[in-house]
Amino acid sequence: MIHPSVWRFVMTLPNLSLGLVIGLLVVSAPLAAQTRTLATQPLFQPLLLAADDYAEGWEHFIRFDDGSLLVSHFMISSMGPGNHRGIMVATFTTPDGHTYVIKNGRKRKQWEGVSGPNRIGIAKHYVEGSGHKYRIHLKNNTAEIDINFNAIGTPWQGNRVSLSEPDGEIYQDLMFYAPYLTATGRYRPGKDSGGGGNESWRLLTGGQGFALRYVTSTGIYKLATDRLRLTTLGSESHRLTADLIKTTDGQWRPRMALWVNGRVRHQFGAVNIEPVWPNDGQSHPKDIPQSFTLSATAGDYQLTGTLHLNPLLHRFDVLANMGILDRLFIGAFSAPVQSRYRANYQLRLSHNGGSQTLDGRALVEYVQINPR
Repeated sequence: MIHPSVWRFVMTLPNLSLGLVIGLLVVSAPLAAQTRTLATQPLFQPLLLAADDYAEGWEHFIRFDDGSLLVSHFMISSMGPGNHRGIMVATFTTPDGHTYVIKNGRKRKQWEGVSGPNRIGIAKHYVEGSGHKYRIHLKNNTAEIDINFNAIGTPWQGNRVSLSEPDGEIYQDLMFYAPYLTATGRYRPGKDSGGGGNESWRLLTGGQGFALRYVTSTGIYKLATDRLRLTTLGSESHRLTADLIKTTDGQWRPRMALWVNGRVRHQFGAVNIEPVWPNDGQSHPKDIPQSFTLSATAGDYQLTGTLHLNPLLHRFDVLANMGILDRLFIGAFSAPVQSRYRANYQLRLSHNGGSQTLDGRALVEYVQINPR
């Protein structure tokens, strides 16, 4: 393992590279369990915990009707020199397959002055809003992206995922602040992507997706090997929202809720997930399941069915996007491979001998934490 002092030296470099961003994502240390719930805090006000190397953040997943996909991640971490460094990293994939990787980092004193209870800002990037209306604005020499989105459904915090370690509990708390969202927006390439100073805006319509907030006490690779996130799409009255983590002890930990007309109807306390691999077997550690079979219970309700991962919208292999120097540092650690899909699902909700069919489409991210 790379000594923490090495990472602190790396973070003193003036230009934040993608590898260093992911270094923040995967390297952390345990901290004392925080007892406050995310649901009772101002949405964009960081907790700014005092423990070394904790991380917290806000993530957004939005697919537009032309096939464009935006995934943005605002994060605060105490990794590196000083405390509470701000990081923003986003990928924006267009229908022709081009991906813009947008990233910047700032020390606490440089981001804190442009942030507040209703806004988190890092460099020229920010997400702001309250109630149900929000805005994401991303801008650097790679691209400029401006998105307005409406949250549908009340915010919902799932169960804490935790493991007991000799040094104490390691955990992650997570809240969907937009279990489902609709969005419109626009984008234009920056000068590093072939755009000019007066580049025309390109419109984005029909966006659907979800947004969440998390606090984690440790590098995710210490806590989990896989994770599956999803929200169902379309205009159905019944929606499924999930962030499922397979912890390092091999167990899937449930954070999954069924929504009816914008309100949580069932929270599932036990989940079993089985991947279905191509060609009846996993031939390579980085292979992706073609589907999952799912069984979950909420009291005397049972949800069963299949989630088919097709089509693939974007796959982001962190190490493949690093320079040689960053690989020397990050290569000693696992780095996530993130696969995003517009999936099909066929589910059945059963109760007291009766059942209801729930079929439709979903936006899914499947992450392999340590596929190498």
